[in-house]
Amino acid sequence: PLRADLPNTSQLLFATGNFRDVRVDATPAANGVSVTFVLYLNYRIGKIVLEGTKGSERTRATHELRVHSGDVLSLSAVDSSAIAVQEQLKRDGYLESTVDPETTFVSERNVADVAFHVTEGPKAKVASVVLDGEIAPFTRDELTSKAKEKPGKPFRLIEARGDADRMKNYLVRRDYRRADVTFVNDTYDAASKTVTLHYKANAGPIVKVEVTGVTRGAVHKVLPFAKNQEYSEDIIDRSADNIVKLYQERGYLNAAADTESHMAGNTWITTFNVRPGQRYTLAQVTFTGNIKVPDKELAKLVQTSPSGGIRRLLATIFRRPSGITRTQLSTDRDTIESYYRLHGFSEATVA
Repeated sequence: PLRADLPNTSQLLFATGNFRDVRVDATPAANGVSVTFVLYLNYRIGKIVLEGTKGSERTRATHELRVHSGDVLSLSAVDSSAIAVQEQLKRDGYLESTVDPETTFVSERNVADVAFHVTEGPKAKVASVVLDGEIAPFTRDELTSKAKEKPGKPFRLIEARGDADRMKNYLVRRDYRRADVTFVNDTYDAASKTVTLHYKANAGPIVKVEVTGVTRGAVHKVLPFAKNQEYSEDIIDRSADNIVKLYQERGYLNAAADTESHMAGNTWITTFNVRPGQRYTLAQVTFTGNIKVPDKELAKLVQTSPSGGIRRLLATIFRRPSGITRTQLSTDRDTIESYYRLHGFSEATVA
């Protein structure tokens, strides 16, 4: 019985989380067996102190800690917390900051108090902004005026990186939708406590959209580009699909749209060639081959149905689309097929 109980006892001791190792020694004794448990304690973290920083920097630094009161002490986690706090301070502009961790063991309480001694050092300021690349017809001063990190301002890495997006958006809003601005790096000068910010920019061509086959006004709601929308092939493809869907909803079931792009001087022109085709009105929806399920039951499952009576009147008043899209037909087909299979017709197919 004793031999069976020993593993359970060890497991229960481990389960408390207070021991990093449990060893059992059983030796014969005069009246039976002498059992000795050798326990190697885990220290738990008591107080955590962050010294030498305050305000918003202290708040952000606290969020970087990987240790918490009550956790089992891990010296590697303490060290990685010190590194993370120091990196956060550097991102906040304290490029000479240091963080020294100190762990104090209190054996009578089986806890370890952790202190992080922070030396922030001076807060760096921006000395200059370097912008390389082809940005004509824009000027360096015009683009950098859109940045938050200007000469003389306190340096924060998150703002410096965000300035790349701000300058890029400035170009995009002026139809240079293929523009690119990236933050390269920052260079610190310890003597002057200042940072030089480096960016690479390319304005690219003006982007324009043209339409053939229909008027621009007929499709303007689904054309690219929104105010801050960059150019991409995916956006062009989605817009072409949306044009087709728009015309199918208007009754042009076989509508098609393709695109072509070319450079003309410094302008990238994408043309949507739209072919609406014949306009149809849905007159009837029928079902064939449905031996077991009546038409009336299947009609309840599908979206596709002729517009008439009050439905047609409402569609006219509110200018709702009343045509049929290929997507809608495909969805209805899948719905009917799923209905049959859920009712035991495992080999049913619908076309």
